[in-house]
Amino acid sequence: MAEGTEILEEYPDHWQVLREILQNSDDSQSTKQVFILDHNTYPGESLFKSELSRFQGPALLSINNTKFNDDDFKSLKNLANSEKQSQYDKIGEKGIGFNSIFHLCDSCSFITDNKLTIIDPHRWCYGGGIIYNDVVTLSQEYHDQFYPFKNLGKFIPFDGSFEGTIFRCPLRTERDSKESEISEEIYEPSQILEMFKKFFEKDSVNCLFFLRYIECIEFYELKEGKSEPELIYKILLKDAEKVREERQMIVKAITLIMKNLKENKPIQETTLDTSYKASIVRYEKEVIVEDSSWLILNMLGNLFDAKKNFHNYFVEKLGFIPNVGLAVKLNLGQGENENNYHGNLFCFFPLQITTPFRVSINGHFAVTNNRRGLWSGETNYSSSDSLANLKIKWNKYLFEEVIPQAWVKFIIKLQAYVDQKEAYYKFWPIADQTQFVSLEFFSDILKNMIKKINQDDEIFWENGQMLSLSTGYFSDGLCAGHDIPNILFVSKFFQEHENWQDKLTPNEILALFDYLLNDEDNEILNDLKMIPLADETFKKISRFGTVTYICSDHQDEDDPREIFKDQLEKFIAKDIPPNLLDRLIAKVKKGWDFKIEILTIQSIAEMVKNKIYQNGNHPNSNDEIVMDNLEWINLEWINRVWCYLCNKFKENKEIDLKIFEDIHLIPTNHNTLRKLKTNQIKYFLNSVEKLQGHFAQIYPVLEKLGIIFINKKFKNNIAPLKTRFSVYICDMSDIASVLTSLNRNGEYNLNKNEVELFIKYLSYYLRFSESHTEYHIETIKCLPIFKEVGKNEPTSLNLKENVTWFFLPTDKEEDYDLIIASESMEFSSLKNKVHNNSIVPCVTIQGKQIKYAKPVDLYDPSIPSIVHLFFDDEQIFPEEKFWNQHKEQLKILGVKTSLSLKDVVERIKTYIERQKMGDNNEVYDKSRNLLIYINDNWNSFKDKNDEFLSFIKSQKWIPTIDQSGDKSFSVSSECRDKSYEHLVSLILPILDYRIENQFRRLLEWNLYPSVDIILEQMSNCSKVA
Repeated sequence: MAEGTEILEEYPDHWQVLREILQNSDDSQSTKQVFILDHNTYPGESLFKSELSRFQGPALLSINNTKFNDDDFKSLKNLANSEKQSQYDKIGEKGIGFNSIFHLCDSCSFITDNKLTIIDPHRWCYGGGIIYNDVVTLSQEYHDQFYPFKNLGKFIPFDGSFEGTIFRCPLRTERDSKESEISEEIYEPSQILEMFKKFFEKDSVNCLFFLRYIECIEFYELKEGKSEPELIYKILLKDAEKVREERQMIVKAITLIMKNLKENKPIQETTLDTSYKASIVRYEKEVIVEDSSWLILNMLGNLFDAKKNFHNYFVEKLGFIPNVGLAVKLNLGQGENENNYHGNLFCFFPLQITTPFRVSINGHFAVTNNRRGLWSGETNYSSSDSLANLKIKWNKYLFEEVIPQAWVKFIIKLQAYVDQKEAYYKFWPIADQTQFVSLEFFSDILKNMIKKINQDDEIFWENGQMLSLSTGYFSDGLCAGHDIPNILFVSKFFQEHENWQDKLTPNEILALFDYLLNDEDNEILNDLKMIPLADETFKKISRFGTVTYICSDHQDEDDPREIFKDQLEKFIAKDIPPNLLDRLIAKVKKGWDFKIEILTIQSIAEMVKNKIYQNGNHPNSNDEIVMDNLEWINLEWINRVWCYLCNKFKENKEIDLKIFEDIHLIPTNHNTLRKLKTNQIKYFLNSVEKLQGHFAQIYPVLEKLGIIFINKKFKNNIAPLKTRFSVYICDMSDIASVLTSLNRNGEYNLNKNEVELFIKYLSYYLRFSESHTEYHIETIKCLPIFKEVGKNEPTSLNLKENVTWFFLPTDKEEDYDLIIASESMEFSSLKNKVHNNSIVPCVTIQGKQIKYAKPVDLYDPSIPSIVHLFFDDEQIFPEEKFWNQHKEQLKILGVKTSLSLKDVVERIKTYIERQKMGDNNEVYDKSRNLLIYINDNWNSFKDKNDEFLSFIKSQKWIPTIDQSGDKSFSVSSECRDKSYEHLVSLILPILDYRIENQFRRLLEWNLYPSVDIILEQMSNCSKVA
């Protein structure tokens, strides 16, 4: 029963149930549909089962003139599926409209041919339903079972096979509603009469527009105690035999066409359409209340095109065909105002959507489950729902492609029925903007209709005659009067006539281009040859192919069209009218999708590549190319490009130079071009502005070492943006960049004078550099600038593998790394000679007062626990720069990384001496740091002899706090650490630290204080309290 409940949720209630019944009758090719409200309650004695007596009350009956076939019976076996899904001559999207009757009842029965079928979804009487054969014979035995049918008289003669189908739907009673799992709503006969009335008022004429077979609909009432139904309403297609062939032409052709399409057999790549004038009469009882005339057009769109757009989805997954239709009333009735008259949207039956046009629109749309709307971008659905996306795309396809094409045919047919030809523009798809906020699909029908107009379609009424695009035009005044955008026709004309531009001057083409740019619809420009190029030709406006660039500036010196004269086909012409240029720029900035863009630095980079690497030959692996090998490139052109770029960089500081890094665009002083960025190598200015005067001759030496200098004229061009280029182009005073750019693996032949000059240059600028790294030091080692002990020729430190080199200082501190010796010189003897000599520049903690000291007398400055033991004026650490350069060698030569027992004793003596000088706060902190150091490193001290232990215990150096809270120094026997603070602090000074391990045992602080001291502490505590 869950399926039945879900189906009811998806189907409209009340009079719209009649639509679903009518739809099924049309699908079964019935030409007549009769509805009867039967007020009677019939006897229940002779029934198939006594339980069926509950269904003998008032009922709605539906009669058509077509028998049920085998497929129809199969459909009844499953409430949620249908045999119609692959039958393209059926209207129903799902073919389950029959189920809507269960809004009214909980069971129904019907007679067709000589069979009676009872449908029992609750299984109250049968297991879902049953079919009885031989109705005529059974009706004699079970008279009461068939009495509700026999009482209809002429509608169902019980004299043989019934040539039609009659459904009986007993209305849901109060008892049924309490037991029903389908619906709790009770239906009274009065409600059915109201349904008849609403259908007659709202749908009676409309429902016949796009049905294919139904020609007559009648509504009857069989009053209680009567045996002859009385006519209430009637809707009749007058002279139906005259239009029957046109109404049924498409439905009869579609089955074979779809079969061929699915089997990939050839089909005609065209549309199939039919139109006719229909007269529809409405009767109330026997009185005519309306006789209206309608022009109706039905069209089957190009199935080949639909398959191309949707592949096989529209056949297999969607089950739709591009079947559309249009209908308009030709004779408005009394009281109908043509200005307020609007059509409806149909999916064969009217949907609850009014169009903003005079014309009603039909289509085989993807409708929502309740059949009240269309699947559109306004529909709430999951974005990952592929079927929902297909449905939206399908509806969009019908509105953008098929309906506009049908409308062209429609307005041509309409001309024969409109006396005043100028009035027929009212039937064009011009939306009534004053009264409507409509479905999104309506907005572009007019534009798309105009696109579908062929040049020979006579659609204009001008000067008393109908004209086509090839024989006339739509004046601006007439367009304005009917809200028709003439610009669409202008565009359409140009698209239909390929050589139109040959008849116009360049200025006339530009004027037309400017005119078309006024419209917000960019699509009208597509494929028109209107783009004025800098090479004095015109190019098609397109979304494909190469980009055309707009230059927003007009400065002659910076005009890229002057720089890239061999690529003028890429630029908009320079001399176009300013208003046209402004419109183009505005369109591009709004984000249109044609291949016209505002020129950017990225675009310039691509043009530079095209210029330099003609024929696509980009030497990716080469950092340098010889300019003489490029006949089309010279230094003047390179400098002009950089002049343009520099101006752009000044205008926009966000532009990134990285887009030029892979282009050979840097001219050197050797007439070559190099990439802006190469592997580690930078470029340098050939200038002495920032160099000391005695280094002016360093350039030839640096060139021998692999340094690249840029062309002097190029240097002057980029001078305003020197900071932006500093990543790539540096001054010679930037020693870190020089070292980065040197070739480590080069073979250099420097003479003695060149070596000395380079060493002086290197030594001088290294003193001011804070950015050189280990990489730079390794680069220096690769240069042939070192003198080995015992040899005269300069050498590099990487000539011998697996050799450790050691630097020895000379008299001048800045030259200390010029004399080297290798470990092959018996390093042990060299170490013995060196480590006891004062060769290491050392400083105080603050880096002041440089002097020379022995390595063995100095400490590692990188260990905080050692640094904190010394005073600011003690010179016991190597100078920072020297240490960073030679720390490993200095450690080998004896620089201390920890304190020995002797060092601890010397520290204590120093602290005691400093106590006498009165600077006790700093001494106090240093002493505490030493105690902590000893405690932390106690186990690492070797050969802790009695003399050392006695010295520590006997000296008054331990930092404590006395009873008054003042800082003091104590011997170990007269104080305790923090562990005993609460036992002795009012008697003995306390060390504000907890000593652990063996050091605590040495100080004899592992023993509890004497009883006398604790008693005295207690006494003092009582006094304090």
